[in-house]
Amino acid sequence: MTYPFVVDYSGSMAFHKARARKALSHLYEQVPDNAVVSITAFSNNASELYVGNKSDLSNENLEGLLEAHKIGGGTNPTPG
Repeated sequence: MTYPFVVDYSGSMAFHKARARKALSHLYEQVPDNAVVSITAFSNNASELYVGNKSDLSNENLEGLLEAHKIGGGTNPTPG
């Protein structure tokens, strides 16, 4: 089974980034280790941050991945 996660990194989330990261991390912990996960960030456009087996992305690496992605831009309602 694939578990898609989509995270809003638009400018309006600047004050909520830590809370969003914490929520995603909590949900991520609930996903079975043998599952496939995809993590996509969006603001002006969508950026695929990770696609692969959950077992290949530790919680610590997930935190680093989410922290490294910068907030900015607006929310583009069109695909990609």
